[in-house]
Amino acid sequence: MLAFAHLISKAIITKPCLMRQITTTSVRNGKFFADAEDKRLDQHYMDIFNDPNIDGFFLRGAMQDLHELDIIPDPDICDAVLRACRRVNDFALAIRFIESLREKCVLRRWTHKWLLDKIKPTMDELGIPTLEEMNYDKPELFVPMSDWWWERKWCVGYYYLLQINYLFVNDSVIGHCATIFFIQLTMM
Repeated sequence: MLAFAHLISKAIITKPCLMRQITTTSVRNGKFFADAEDKRLDQHYMDIFNDPNIDGFFLRGAMQDLHELDIIPDPDICDAVLRACRRVNDFALAIRFIESLREKCVLRRWTHKWLLDKIKPTMDELGIPTLEEMNYDKPELFVPMSDWWWERKWCVGYYYLLQINYLFVNDSVIGHCATIFFIQLTMM
């Protein structure tokens, strides 16, 4: 066996064309396999979330796995998740799921609006309000306090990046100016 491996390595070193033939293997028509994989993945999560005997532990684990996949789930899966949250009577988990959908769609806002339009009838049926109805879309009672911060240049607010500029004269704050960072980027 060792002698055969030695002959192969010697042939690869002496004839580069053999090395090229060995290393150039590829999968063709990968989109077909990706579509089949997507369907199996959707069916897998639909089976998990439609299970009538699911408890909070397994529901949270499946939602964590779904969140780590870095995909935006279909509206059918979102409906199944919200119904599973209702079965285990966990309102906070349903709200966190909707917040995670919002964070996943942060680069494409139209995707979040489309997804919310698709799952809105289920949310109304289950009595789950949207984030805008609960005023979770903006910071609540956020007042910058310079004495509490360990870093005075940047602070991270709730869904916002605020840039705080302070003017210190004789160790006292005489003024500050907060500008929303992402609005400055969109204006450029």
